[in-house]
Amino acid sequence: MRSVFSRLLLAATLSFATLSVATAQTAPAPAANPGPDRLTAATALLAVVMPPAMQARLIDQTTGAMMSSVVQGITSTPQMQAKFAQDPRLKPIFDRYLTRQQAMTRGLMESNMPGMISAMTRAYARRFTAAQMKEAGRFFATPTGQAYILEGPGVMSDPDVAAWMRTVMSAAMAKASADSATFAAELKALPPIEKPPAAK
Repeated sequence: MRSVFSRLLLAATLSFATLSVATAQTAPAPAANPGPDRLTAATALLAVVMPPAMQARLIDQTTGAMMSSVVQGITSTPQMQAKFAQDPRLKPIFDRYLTRQQAMTRGLMESNMPGMISAMTRAYARRFTAAQMKEAGRFFATPTGQAYILEGPGVMSDPDVAAWMRTVMSAAMAKASADSATFAAELKALPPIEKPPAAK
């Protein structure tokens, strides 16, 4: 029972880690060394799109509603419910673990936010021309643009999206549990490694 619980803890940890880097992009950079005009335009755009208040809101949403959806998806799986029913002592331990992970994720995001803004500035500068970023900045400075900036991230904590996240997480946890059992069985079936003969 403890081994299954440990695997579920690992899955929860990976889920928190995934949330903390949810805004990362994997597309290749089209321009390796953006010029100063692009960097200046990108800096100005980020000041409009991601001001300090927006950064704080992003952290709150990521470590709040979004994380709650993930946690509910984890704790509602049949495996977790069965473990909690078999041993009621596990639930408070798991809750304390999740609280620590939430605090760790929040602290990690807060301390690394300046680095993220710097990285995003260079990423914008690589992908967009100075003219494009200035045009985007003008839109985001409008009331509609500001509304999009403020409410856009909240889409991920919308009840419909949150319900979808819980469904996906529950399905992923069920599959992860089965896959980890197969993985453990394959490891257990490996024959011992033959030791080389001792040197004479």
